[in-house]
Amino acid sequence: MVHGVVIVTARAGGVARGMTASSFSVLTPEPPIVAFAVRIGGSMHEILYRATGFAVSVLGDDQEFTARFFAGRRRPTDQEQFTRISSGSGEVSGAPLLRDALGWLDCRTLSRTPLDHHHLLVIGEALQDISAGRRAAGPLLHGNRRYHRRPEHTTPDRHDAGRG
Repeated sequence: MVHGVVIVTARAGGVARGMTASSFSVLTPEPPIVAFAVRIGGSMHEILYRATGFAVSVLGDDQEFTARFFAGRRRPTDQEQFTRISSGSGEVSGAPLLRDALGWLDCRTLSRTPLDHHHLLVIGEALQDISAGRRAAGPLLHGNRRYHRRPEHTTPDRHDAGRG
């Protein structure tokens, strides 16, 4: 399954952390409710459990490095991970917003529910939807364990030819 790539960030007790979320989903458009899963026991799980909110940065197709950076386990565990790529903090969550993202959601946490022994489902309400206005880039996509870019031009399916 191919999906857009987002970075989820949170701040609690003065400590900020981020992760590439491969399970991010919009549950309802109105009110805007979103969800994602995080691995239990990791540092992001600890921050999300204490934070009152989180931010979501939607990555463009030229931000694969950022996606890989936040998916890696060897990145810095403190504010240093945001030094070169943060463009401020969300007003609602206080979480870092990543520079050059296609857009951001600033969310209030509604619930945290264990899914199994390994994952926690986090659900939040997007109280701010901030568009970056960077329309030249398409979204960064991920599927089959690889990053993808949206094709520049699509060819109509032969069954769709002549419709329109």
